[in-house]
Amino acid sequence: MSVPIKLSVQTGQRFGLLTVIDPGARTRITRNPPKGERAATCICDCGKPVTVALWNLLKGHGTISCGCERRRRAWSVARKTTHLLSSHPLYGVHRDMMRRCTNPDRPEYRHYGGRGIQIYAPWYDVTAFIRDIEREIGPRPEHKTPGGRSVYSLDRIDNDGNYEPGNVRWATYGEQRANRRDSRAA
Repeated sequence: MSVPIKLSVQTGQRFGLLTVIDPGARTRITRNPPKGERAATCICDCGKPVTVALWNLLKGHGTISCGCERRRRAWSVARKTTHLLSSHPLYGVHRDMMRRCTNPDRPEYRHYGGRGIQIYAPWYDVTAFIRDIEREIGPRPEHKTPGGRSVYSLDRIDNDGNYEPGNVRWATYGEQRANRRDSRAA
C-alpha cells in the first residue's frame, strides 16, 4: 500500500524563481463539495504574484516562475538563432542576392549562380553583408516609385564579376538594363 504524499509548503520556501507567500491558497474551486486544489500563492523574482498547485511545485512539473522565465528563454533562443535584422532595409537585398546565386530552383538562377556568379564568402552572413554594403556604398537611396518600391537596387559593376566589395553599386533599373550582357555586346 502506497503512502500518500503530504502536500505542504512553508512561507518563504523557494521553488525556482518563486517564493511562497501564502501556503494555504486554493485553485480551481469546485461546486460539489466547495473546495479547490491545494495551492500556494508565490511571488516571482520578477515581482509578479502567481498561484500554483502544490503538486506542480513539489513534484517539479515545470513551474519555476510566473512564466517570465519561459518567455526569457524563448527570447534567448530566438536571439541565438536569428540575427534580428529581418526588418533592416538591406535584409531583402541580401535574401534576393542569395537566392539568385545559390538556389537552382529559382528562375533567375540561370542568369547568376548558373553562370558562375558567386557571393563574397563573408557576405553569406547577413550581418557582415549589411555592415560592408553600408560602409562601401552607403545605404540604399530613398527614392521610390509611385507604387512604393525602391528605384535603386544592388548592381554588379562588372556584370561578369561576383557580388563582392568593389564590384557593387546602387543603380536604377535603367542603369542596370544598360549594364546587361546583351546591351554591352551590341
